Parts: sequence; structure tokens; C-alpha cells
Amino acid sequence: MSEKNRIAHYDILRGIAISIMVMANSVASIYTTIPPLFMRLMGSFAAPCFMLLAGMVLALSQKNQPVRGLYILAFGCLVDVGIWHIMPFMTFDVLYTIGVAIIITAYPARFFSIKTLLMIGILFILTGQGLRWMLGYHHDVLEIALPLQSPLPPIIPLLSGILHQLFIDGWFPLFPWLGFVWLGAALQRGLQAQSAPHDQSPLIPKKWLLYFIVLLVIAGTYWAFSLVVPEPRMGYSELFYPADIGFCFTVVSAFCVLLFFIQEIVRWRPIRVILTPLKWMGQRSLWIYVFHLIIIQYVLHPYFTTANLSQFLCIASILWICCVLIARALITYSVIRAKNSLAHLPYSRSE
Repeated sequence: MSEKNRIAHYDILRGIAISIMVMANSVASIYTTIPPLFMRLMGSFAAPCFMLLAGMVLALSQKNQPVRGLYILAFGCLVDVGIWHIMPFMTFDVLYTIGVAIIITAYPARFFSIKTLLMIGILFILTGQGLRWMLGYHHDVLEIALPLQSPLPPIIPLLSGILHQLFIDGWFPLFPWLGFVWLGAALQRGLQAQSAPHDQSPLIPKKWLLYFIVLLVIAGTYWAFSLVVPEPRMGYSELFYPADIGFCFTVVSAFCVLLFFIQEIVRWRPIRVILTPLKWMGQRSLWIYVFHLIIIQYVLHPYFTTANLSQFLCIASILWICCVLIARALITYSVIRAKNSLAHLPYSRSE
């Protein structure tokens, strides 16, 4: 999305998501005890938020953008190889799923009916639940360190494990996570259908808020009574390992409610000013994702692990401030580069 076409409340919500992800990934690497439940709940919101927003942006696009998905997949490979030092296309971290989702959803997000997008999104979520019931869910993650320290496992069991992680129990398996992207596209198309034809940033109408709140209460109640709080997965404490249907519908409805309130409060200039750092983070979320992982892996994890919650929150806050400054610097660089490009354009004859 170009700078002039950006939607402020989407960027702010994406900034909230990447901020939460900075905290959640810091927990996994530098906080040596299980975090409080409220932190686990917060950390569980970030990834679904990114998926839903990805679907909304795809529905907003003026043309299909599957190449964007390849770009994000390339970043996922670089993260695996360059930061985690593991073989790519095995554990299926969040960038892989977003990349694949963009490729698969780019055309349907613009041309499928709202009802079709909604039903397929729900089907992805239900299929994820069904596959786990039928084939089981492995809490451990299969990964191979680089450089190789031993010969690869036999090819058939290895491929079987990789496919199992792709569809069922990797970090972000296609089922149910593709469902969030399709539901995001359905939401955006629904907003466009009830708005003026040329409105590029339609808002959630107030009459929809009641439906989202009711869905949140029903889904949240079901999730609360059915939830068995999982043990952290290799240090990651989010509650979506696995992402069951209660979690999925709770977080979708919570996303819609939060999006409504953000679109309302950004009408006031003082609020927009306060939320500006989140807007910067949202505008450069991919780069911030890579940057914060580098800092966690090579600076914080070797030297700043702690079991003290106050110390952890202090460290995570400093990392967040660094991310905000990096995002602002990247935006400034883009603006300067754009101005320089315009300055070197030849004048037209009319001028």
C-alpha cells in the first residue's frame, strides 16, 4: 500500500500487533519463567491481527498482488536461515503463512462474494479443528539446525513431518490460520458494500458493533470454559498452540470491536498524536519484525535473560522504543528518497 493511500486506523492496529509481538517474542527468549496469564492473552492477539489485516488489505487492493506473498516468503527464509540458523520451509513461522495466504487469497479477496469468503474462512478454521482430532497435534516442533551436524533423517518420515507441520501443527499451520485472512477479506468487502462507491477507507458502522460484542461474549465464554491452558511451546507462551475454534472466533470478534474503537478515537487529533508511534510501527511492521528478532537473538538472549517481571518489562520497553525509532527512521528515509526521485525528474514541455 502506497504512503498516500494508507489508512491510519489500520496502521495503528498493525502497530499494536507488532508491539505485542515484540513483547511476546521477548518473553520466549529472555524471560525464564512462565509469564502471567494476562501477558499470554495479549501475546495471543498479535498474529491473528496481522492475518486479518492482510486479508483486509488484499480486498482493498486495486490489483492482484501475489508477488507480495513471494516477497514475504523470502523474508521468512532469511529469518530462518540468518537468525534462527535452521532449515527453511519446515517450522512455518508467521511470515510463511502470511506469504502463502497472500498468494492464495489475492484473487478471491477481490472477486469472490462476501458470503463465499466468509464461508471458506470459517471452513478453514473448522478444518483445522477436525485435522487435529483425526491426526493429532504434536506439541514439539520439528526443525533441523544449520549447518548440518548429522545426516538428514530418512526422506519419507521427514516429508511427512514437514507436511504435518504445514497443515496441522507447525508454528502457524495453514489450517486454521488461512481462515483469518479470508475472514479479513470478507470483513473489508462487507465494509465496502455498505459504504459510498469511492470511499477508500470505509468504517465499521455502529450498528455492527452490537453483533461483534455478542459474538465476542459467546465465543469468549465458550473458549474460557473449554480452554486447557497449554504449556509454553519452546518458550513461546501464546495460547494458540493449538488454535482451537473458541480461540479463533474470540479473537476475530475482539479484533472487530477493537478496530471499531480505534476508528472512532482517531477522529480526535490529540489521540492521533499520542498513537503516532504505533502508526509508525504499523507502517514498517515487516522491517520491525526482522529487526526485533535480530536484537533478541544476538543482544538480549545472550546477555539479558531474567526471571524478574519488572526487569523483563523494562528491557522489553527499551526494545520497543528502539523499534519505534527504527520505524521513524525508515519512514524518513522513504520520504527523502521519494523527494530526491521527484527532484531528478525532467521538467515537462509545458513547464
